[in-house]
Amino acid sequence: MAHPTSHWLFPPHTEEQVIASSPINSGRVNVPFSLPVIEEADGTFGNVSTSNPMPVSDYYIEVGAGLVANQQRRLVVGHNDGIAVANVEENIWEVGGIRQLPPAAEVMNIVSTSALDTSPSGTGLRTLVVRGIGADQLELEETVALNGTTPVATTNAFLRVNQMQGLTAGSTLSNQGDVTITGSVSGFIQDRIATHGAVRGDCITQGAHWSFPSDTTGLGAHIGINVAKISGGANPLIIFRGYARNRLIPNAAEIKLFDLTLDAATTNWLAFQPVVPLFIPPGSDVVFTAEADVTNAEIRMRTVFITKQA
Repeated sequence: MAHPTSHWLFPPHTEEQVIASSPINSGRVNVPFSLPVIEEADGTFGNVSTSNPMPVSDYYIEVGAGLVANQQRRLVVGHNDGIAVANVEENIWEVGGIRQLPPAAEVMNIVSTSALDTSPSGTGLRTLVVRGIGADQLELEETVALNGTTPVATTNAFLRVNQMQGLTAGSTLSNQGDVTITGSVSGFIQDRIATHGAVRGDCITQGAHWSFPSDTTGLGAHIGINVAKISGGANPLIIFRGYARNRLIPNAAEIKLFDLTLDAATTNWLAFQPVVPLFIPPGSDVVFTAEADVTNAEIRMRTVFITKQA
């Protein structure tokens, strides 16, 4: 369905006198008085009124509502429950430390620390979807049925893993153990759905990273960061960084997108919304990291990407 658009028409005999001033010239000029009208979907025009209001359009809302063709909103959430070593950079993800990427596409193994996370009748998480990038550099998704503490191999080979998200669960409605995805060849952990000892697990990975397919560009629209002091001692001073590397270019360098500092003695929340959104080229691997001057810092972050498929 076509959306109405707004126009301002200038009737030929309606004017008002206004004063216009500038450093160069000032005086009284005639400016046409504008009347708002609506162009309807059928091409006709109607007056603006309370029963026929002018439509208000917001790009981010329309993308999020699925009204813009070939564009999607991607919410990426990250969590690091404790910086292990002071003044050493870590990824913002559930595993801690630095995430290693596989050199080539490989089958992934997925396993839980709880036997309750099993399909078809476990009381915990039963099935999940893996989202990532395949060997052809395009977006790849696969549904996996869990088997508790026994690893389950994916059918497809993944070059990158962006996210795991729970699909079906038993009576607990969520994962009862930590569910980890690991490369079968490289042995590199790619992500984890955590429980944090709670009754309900997260049912989704919280890794602050995203890899873009070769046919998709991205816009970094918003970044929100939260720091919690988890023990005694000094308030942490945190340095947040974002990086991007184009894996389609051999031996490409990793480019720093931003470098932000948050002093927990002053505030525990930082919002970063660039005036001009960060442009992410196709085939880019984006990752967010944190570094703290003490080891009592818990990090949470969320970022919104707008992706556009060619």
